[in-house]
Amino acid sequence: MKRALLAIAIGTCVLLALVFILLVLLLAATGV
Repeated sequence: MKRALLAIAIGTCVLLALVFILLVLLLAATGV
């Protein structure tokens, strides 16, 4: 059970990080 929660937590963090990076890249692309 704990492993499942840990996997979900890690997956969520990774998804948030990817979304953040995509937003930064979009802002950089439109900023130029």
